[in-house]
Amino acid sequence: MKTNDQLKNENQAIRAMLASGPEARLMAIPGVLHVSVGLKESNEKIVGEQLCIRVYVKEKRAHNEIPITELIPTEINGIPTDVNTVGEFEFQIDNTRYRPIKGGIQVTNRIIDVNDAGTNTQISRGTLGCIAIDNTDNAPVMLSNWHVLCANTGKNGDKVFQPAPTSLSPVSLLDLPLPPADDTDKIGIVRRNKVNDKVDAAIASVDVSSCCHCCGIHYTNEINGLSVAGRPPRNTIVGDERAVSGMTVFKVGQSTLRTEGVVVDDNHPSFSITREGSTYSFTGQIAIRNVDNSLPFSNHGDSGSVVINLENKIVGLIFAAGRNVPVHGVQQPFVSIANHIGDVLTALNIRIKYSPDVVTVAGAILEDVPPDIQEAPIPEPYRVLRERLQRHENTARILEIGQLHRDEIVYLVNHSRPVTIAWYRCQGPAWLATLMGAVRDGHYRLPRIVKGVALNDALERMRTVLSQHGSLAIKKSLSGVEPSILIDVLKDCGNLNDAIDRIAADQTFGSLF
Repeated sequence: MKTNDQLKNENQAIRAMLASGPEARLMAIPGVLHVSVGLKESNEKIVGEQLCIRVYVKEKRAHNEIPITELIPTEINGIPTDVNTVGEFEFQIDNTRYRPIKGGIQVTNRIIDVNDAGTNTQISRGTLGCIAIDNTDNAPVMLSNWHVLCANTGKNGDKVFQPAPTSLSPVSLLDLPLPPADDTDKIGIVRRNKVNDKVDAAIASVDVSSCCHCCGIHYTNEINGLSVAGRPPRNTIVGDERAVSGMTVFKVGQSTLRTEGVVVDDNHPSFSITREGSTYSFTGQIAIRNVDNSLPFSNHGDSGSVVINLENKIVGLIFAAGRNVPVHGVQQPFVSIANHIGDVLTALNIRIKYSPDVVTVAGAILEDVPPDIQEAPIPEPYRVLRERLQRHENTARILEIGQLHRDEIVYLVNHSRPVTIAWYRCQGPAWLATLMGAVRDGHYRLPRIVKGVALNDALERMRTVLSQHGSLAIKKSLSGVEPSILIDVLKDCGNLNDAIDRIAADQTFGSLF
């Protein structure tokens, strides 16, 4: 195998040879788009380690169809050539599971419907723009587009998830549209939506945790990865402002991720979009192009992204994109369209909780303020229970262990086959529903058996499988005395109140700290 230095020297020698004339002659051949140095490929496989001259063309033609003056030689100065076509590429979609949730991440309502071609099934994915506040009750809400949160015939009251599943189970086209039957990775509920000539927008409440239904989803006011090299200075929003032509702006979406652009028109002429059999007309929108005119500012899947200017002020909400669109008489290869943020805030009756602004003297470095991480309001019965558990160090310790490993346990239940099998065989979903129902209804009663499984047996089985397939941290916590005491107490305890009192009074437990 060649060393890095050998490869560098060979690359430099071939490039120098090409620069002396052969590259220009190759580029003059009709259909040649690019000349480079690389490895030879045949039938999509790399052939040996010898470097070659890679010639890229728009499309390959049969040898007998090419005029002799346009033939690419099989070698140049003893270096073989390799003719390649320029492929079509797609942006990488961010399927990461984010907790706390924040702006710029993937969201979906997971409603399955037929794809545009009518040949298969699909779900729509979009972007969570930012966290806002509902003026009607001061609740935290997620801001995105109507066509994202209400995709595929969705409506107010539908579930919102983060992230979307990477694959879909086979379903009959006759059953479509098909809403999700489970709550895995559910983060909210659609509250309100508005689509008119000014906005395409919707909000969803920030929900309780889908893993236990008694903990609020954590959220933050930052936008994921917004600030790069100080442009804009921070990841959070400090205010709002009306977009004007010539303004430098940024967005973070789940499809094209972070991009920088410029407002080319803050009052774009009217246009229409047809979706699910209905036509919607828009007027006076913000037209934006990438600073690199050959690339899009946003693409399919970025809908719902908020648009931020250099002063970290929000100016718009992305909802559409087009190609070869004339703006002020100039044909733009890519144009993204956004609602003015003032129209969105008014239409949905929301406001955004802005971060404190930071003022510095000239020449000073503007330092970002850490994001404000908060928890969505917890339903009253569960809040009362948590406060009770936190009042004693024994029960607080068990609660702390559960919160510390909650995300990993949820991931293992959903993605590790042995853990998933154990969870369902020990009737985990049924026991979870029973426990939460006992708290919600206030009776705190614990049945001895649920679907043939005792609670202490279910916990012991889950502790075993999680210890086998979990991280070192979770193995350490589950090997401690606290889980053993909890399981032992629940063997013959018919009431959650009694279990809490017995754990709180356990002297052995207290001596462990």
